[in-house]
Amino acid sequence: MVDDILATVKFYNDDIKKHIGYDRFKDLVIALGMDIESSDDASITIDITPNRPDLLDFVGFMRAIKFIDEGEKPREYLLASSAPIKKLKVTERVKGVRPFIEAFEVRGADLSGNRLQYLINFTEKIGDTYGRRRKKLAIGLHDMDAIKGNLEYDATASARFMPLDSELEQDFNDIIKKHPKGIEYAHALAKKGNAAKAYPFLKDQEKILAMVPIINSNATKITEKTKNLFIDITGTDEKAIHDVAGIFTCSFIDSGAKVFNVDIEYGKKKAAKPLLQYRHIAINLNKVLARLGIAIAKNDMPQLLSRMGYGSSYENGKFTVVVPPYRVDVLNWQDVVEDIAIAIGYDAIEPKPIYSMAHGIPSLFTSLKDNISNLMIGMDFFESINTYLTNETNDFEKMQRKLDANSSVRIEYSKTEAYSILRQRLLPSLMQDLSASAHEKMPQKLFEIGSIFKVEHGNAVESTALAIVSEHSKANFAEVKGYVEALLDRMQIEYSFCDSDDPAFIAGRCLGIMTGKRIIGVFGEMHPQVLNNFKLEEPVVAAEITLLEDMKYLEGLE
Repeated sequence: MVDDILATVKFYNDDIKKHIGYDRFKDLVIALGMDIESSDDASITIDITPNRPDLLDFVGFMRAIKFIDEGEKPREYLLASSAPIKKLKVTERVKGVRPFIEAFEVRGADLSGNRLQYLINFTEKIGDTYGRRRKKLAIGLHDMDAIKGNLEYDATASARFMPLDSELEQDFNDIIKKHPKGIEYAHALAKKGNAAKAYPFLKDQEKILAMVPIINSNATKITEKTKNLFIDITGTDEKAIHDVAGIFTCSFIDSGAKVFNVDIEYGKKKAAKPLLQYRHIAINLNKVLARLGIAIAKNDMPQLLSRMGYGSSYENGKFTVVVPPYRVDVLNWQDVVEDIAIAIGYDAIEPKPIYSMAHGIPSLFTSLKDNISNLMIGMDFFESINTYLTNETNDFEKMQRKLDANSSVRIEYSKTEAYSILRQRLLPSLMQDLSASAHEKMPQKLFEIGSIFKVEHGNAVESTALAIVSEHSKANFAEVKGYVEALLDRMQIEYSFCDSDDPAFIAGRCLGIMTGKRIIGVFGEMHPQVLNNFKLEEPVVAAEITLLEDMKYLEGLE
């Protein structure tokens, strides 16, 4: 099973025990650098780092577990040797909508037990994270025995077919407006001009197989009894589609199935897809030793590389590392060194002191932050430290603030929607912290001093801010006003309060903070809708203040 935006997967204990002891499995999950979110007698839920989409699959995860546990030699992934069975024609009409597609056939698949559920969850999680909620790419699963003849990938303004788990035919336009999947994923087809009027779809010689990337046809629904599958991967990013095709192909081969090419025709161009491409990275042993700071014998390197799924050879003082097709996260030799460290175990790498002839002293601004921290701790607040990375949903939508895409520092080629921008405010992170600790005893009082980011005049600007939250049944405006006044007095600056219309707070129960003519913050009672968005049941009061280094309060610390 999968969880909202986060790369979280659930595996069942009985399936795990078929491969390895359960306690040993949990130890190796941690050794791989993953976190166990929860576990019980039936299943275990694991947080997967966004850079390892291959581990979102049960087969892929168990492959990594076996490598790091046994260090067995990696296999060679080969497609079935016979000529492609199916052909797929791509029309010109999809160019402005969703131009790229790869497809392949799987024969002899075993979808019994929980395997079908794992496959569907893997497909959905890849589409929602790596595929940007299907906008960048999406995967379709079909029963190949229900497909007649060759296929065509086309686009049209209107057509009818019977969606998955439906007994009635529906028009494309109705599906977009009324079907739950159409409403959820309509954004994946958001285009301008004439392209906005065309919906991409996949069909065989008799019928429509899918409205891409919204929903498949009920005619090709897969079940636990399905043995032969047709897999299509469509999207707007050709490289990402190729990478995901490699991940799925390797997973099916590891599960014992055979994978066959599909001939894809783009106008006059023809290509057999997918292509399983291995990459080779040269790595110098001395660089590895210098980077990790530990001694590694040359003869130990092949075994360490095998424990992370790499093949290798040694010649002329360098190792050539063979990167398998499913390791789309490996870009250069530094990535390989990181995996070597994981294979060794970070606990086995002893920290070393940093020697320096220089002696530093805290800057005035650092002293200010330390003083504020001490004050907050004295008022029974706990310090929270959150990542700079966030997403539009948390930073804007849940706080009822209007999204300004031009002011956000965006993460290019982000691996997951959970981390798509740098945060503009601290409060959303603290609200998320309260949500995560909702089961803890009240009151919950948190503060954070950290960096926030914004685009101004075309440049990314980093600032420092302070935010506080207090959650309990009697939290009110007078409480947070007292905290803010204590903070501002400690800063030794002249300040005043002004009206604020920040939608994150209750109107009339919040104020802005000014120094001179500059607004530097806001405080008050959080809006009930914001509490509901973060699934908080108790009232919350909060404040956020931008700490500007040119303020006069620094003079009081000299």
